[in-house]
Amino acid sequence: MQFYEKVRRSMPPVGEGERVGVALSGGADSVALLAALLRAGYRCVALHCNFGLRGAESERDEQFVRRLCGRLECELHTVRFDVAARRRVTGESVEMACRELRYNWFEHMADELGLTFVAVAHHREDNVETFFLNVLRGSGAAGMAGMRALRGRYVRPMLDLTRTEIEEFLDIEGLDFVTDSTNGSCDFSRNRLRNSVMPQLERDFPGAAERISRSMRHLMDDWLLLEGLLAQKHREYVDEQRRVDVAGILRDESVPGQLLFRLLRMDYPEFDADVARQIVVSARSGNSGKYFDVGDTRFLLDRGVLVPLTDSAEASDARGDDLPLEFDLADPSTLPAGVTLEEVGCRAFAPDRKGDTLWLDADAMQGDTRLIIRAPREGDRLEPYGMKGSRLLSDIFRDAKLSDPDKRRLRVVEAAATGRILLVGGLRASRHYPVKGSTKRIYKLTFNKFALFGGKYDGK
Repeated sequence: MQFYEKVRRSMPPVGEGERVGVALSGGADSVALLAALLRAGYRCVALHCNFGLRGAESERDEQFVRRLCGRLECELHTVRFDVAARRRVTGESVEMACRELRYNWFEHMADELGLTFVAVAHHREDNVETFFLNVLRGSGAAGMAGMRALRGRYVRPMLDLTRTEIEEFLDIEGLDFVTDSTNGSCDFSRNRLRNSVMPQLERDFPGAAERISRSMRHLMDDWLLLEGLLAQKHREYVDEQRRVDVAGILRDESVPGQLLFRLLRMDYPEFDADVARQIVVSARSGNSGKYFDVGDTRFLLDRGVLVPLTDSAEASDARGDDLPLEFDLADPSTLPAGVTLEEVGCRAFAPDRKGDTLWLDADAMQGDTRLIIRAPREGDRLEPYGMKGSRLLSDIFRDAKLSDPDKRRLRVVEAAATGRILLVGGLRASRHYPVKGSTKRIYKLTFNKFALFGGKYDGK
């Protein structure tokens, strides 16, 4: 079977007159993909990103794809990105910044041009490299299954084709391509796998890439089956308000923690497996009225039912209902949900303006380690760090231009022994128990948004 026929057979159905976008870098893989789709009769639109990271070489690539698309009589759209500007804002790696810029633009162009799919040129060796990268990150079954041939509007019709087949097709078609000089560098993880690990693996175990690819196909089939079963379990245990029947899961399922985790991840991608295990432990112990925080979502375990409270009056009320909260720094087991404690040395002292961390001189507290989280009261005063005297919290709130709801949601941390306010969540810390040059032990207390801000206020 000819190369372009293999590509065509891997494509999902495309209606007559519909167009397919093709991510075109100018490298061998993307050139082969574009040429194969055109030979197979698809109406293609080439999409080229110029990241400007390789100077004259980036300009060479853009000029190459312009000439190629002219020769192939294919519509071309190009874009230039300022990767450094994005990284200054996001702090992403170069690889991640380029990926996000690229796919955001693909989405925009697909909508603007009415593209049915966007085809990308990943092939078998790329997929095997992805397998190793995900394994090294500690990925689960979904990561080890590799890339999907079809995800949303993105299609990868060359996943079962090899780099050798691609090069042979280009040779037959008489098509040139450009080579990215950074591909030979081992500065990136994928390049190290491509240039060092995989060649050695093939030398020691001939045919390794093909057999790993076959195993990945089996894993993908298993994962797709699992997704279908999870959808059934989701309908069984999760209602329209996303309340989860944890008691039913404990009663009827053999691996309740893992199932609960998978079900919650379907609705809350940031959900953590450790939190799922904590919920299971609490439910088995008969605990009710306990809260669990994941990202921006607060969950209440209520008589075997896990109730999400995100962005609702119920979530705010729930935090008010369990105030005040008293805990002892000398006994970490008393820490309430949303509060973490570390005992650190002076070198770790790194205050910032976020207002979610309280730094205390552990020795200066002299045993008065009981603290209270409570709502502000009328007449409350704070003795601010770096200032003499005290200020009414109402004045601090006014200066911060807080709305009335934010004032009601904000929490303060008080020393139980003295009644002094040590921290006004998100705004100011007091001058009591400050870290000094002579400090040897520091209590570092970090509070999440539910602990100090009622789950709402984003302190500046």
